[in-house]
Amino acid sequence: MKCLHLSKPVKILTLSAMLILIGCQGLPPRQSPGDHAPSIGKGELKRAGPDSNYRKFAPRVKNNNEIEIHMLPVGGGMCQVVNCPGNNNPAPLLIDCGASAGSLGANDLSKADAVARTQALLGGRVTTVVLSHSDSDHNNYIPDVFPNVNQVGTLWVGSQFNRYPVAVQTWINDVAAAGIVVRRNFPAGWSNNGNAVLELACGSARTFVLTVNSDVGANDGSMMLSIDHGDTHMIFPGDATKKAQDWAMVNFPNPLLRSDLVAMSHHGADSHGSNDDDWAFATEPRYLFASAGVSYYHPRCDSGQRYINAGRVLAAPIHAYKCGYSGYWSAQSTTATAIYNTEDVGEVVITATDDPATIRVTCSGLACSY
Repeated sequence: MKCLHLSKPVKILTLSAMLILIGCQGLPPRQSPGDHAPSIGKGELKRAGPDSNYRKFAPRVKNNNEIEIHMLPVGGGMCQVVNCPGNNNPAPLLIDCGASAGSLGANDLSKADAVARTQALLGGRVTTVVLSHSDSDHNNYIPDVFPNVNQVGTLWVGSQFNRYPVAVQTWINDVAAAGIVVRRNFPAGWSNNGNAVLELACGSARTFVLTVNSDVGANDGSMMLSIDHGDTHMIFPGDATKKAQDWAMVNFPNPLLRSDLVAMSHHGADSHGSNDDDWAFATEPRYLFASAGVSYYHPRCDSGQRYINAGRVLAAPIHAYKCGYSGYWSAQSTTATAIYNTEDVGEVVITATDDPATIRVTCSGLACSY
């Protein structure tokens, strides 16, 4: 089956047309990653203070073969900017951008600062935008990030449209009215038959939809993404629950989900089966990330431990990390494993070439990986 190329933009296609356009077989399915020797050793990293966020972030020039992921410290929410590998400054990806009111900790950005930081990272470039699901803490900053909808190249929308905040629904409709491609209303468990999605390509890296709309609940409907840059594999699951994780595992059987970098589902929650043993052992991350503020005692200690039990999470310099249980925080305040929460360490930046041995993690400008 050949991929179709349209000479004019399409606003919103019918389901059958969408499946023809983006269900093409032009790229090979996701490949199983190889194993890589873990790092060893210990070091120290002092906790970043409240003035150590992006205003003092050390500048660094990304080379063309690197993927660069910025996980912004937005409190109880999510905002992830992906600068893609390739020549000629390829279009970046923005995966969610929003936060819950009252969830900010000492290292978290205000809404105004988060919007400004996101805009600075995007640099006015036309951007591929993915909204994983309808919860406002994943999308309520989006209209402020893109007051000019023509900066949006393509928009992909997970879960049910009518559950999105009214302001975001209006913005999505404005994007469609501008003649920009909007993909939404996916069939349950859609995964493009396991093939990379051309419209979501991140420069020379391939993007896969692991599942979307696995059930009618907002979190159950999360669009779960995987980005593969050569042998470097990373997963962005939104607020996936067990229903979504299980569907992803059906779409991409073991060992296809095994990844180097994994963002924890639902800010590290352990409710409704998020981050359960099956998912932890299917993904087997080497580096683990959470975007959580001071609400709900996220990430949960049990969630992180499940991934550690899977056996591949690496050692890392000692850095700030706290986790919680139902109704209280653990006494733990640091960790020497490669698990990071934005509220503890500020903005997390991950860079890597197509060789996972080159993965580098910095936290508010300070090295926090070997």
